[in-house]
Amino acid sequence: MNTTDQQHFLAGKRIIIAGGGIGGLTFCIALQHFLDNATKKIEPPPTIIVYERDTSVDAVGREGYSLSIRGDALSGGMQTLQKLGILDEMIMESNPGTYFTLFNTDFSSLMQIRSPPVEGLSQSTSVKISSISSSVIVPAAFDSRGVSDK
Repeated sequence: MNTTDQQHFLAGKRIIIAGGGIGGLTFCIALQHFLDNATKKIEPPPTIIVYERDTSVDAVGREGYSLSIRGDALSGGMQTLQKLGILDEMIMESNPGTYFTLFNTDFSSLMQIRSPPVEGLSQSTSVKISSISSSVIVPAAFDSRGVSDK
């Protein structure tokens, strides 16, 4: 078989994403961007399935976590959200900041580190996203590509 006749390694595959939280759904969006921008159409397209442990009833009492995403040169988290086209929505749904705070066990501030501005980003250099804000990226993750949730 000629290499030009070979199918893409993702053609017809079933891709399982474990977790419908911020990380899992952001990966789902990034995967869709990859598939949409592939130089050659992937036929048949892969099936993407997102498995989430918590139903809305199960999640009561477990929805309090948050995720801090930075835009500094070492992390590039904010830039990644920008490339995926969800940065503005995440900033609107988050607690944007320009510094990192380290807290004591009684939640008193031990120190604050101000981050320098990041070229190409808004005034925020970091965001703290609550688990509830993952509802912002859910609609973008489930498009006509055949993504299903279990």
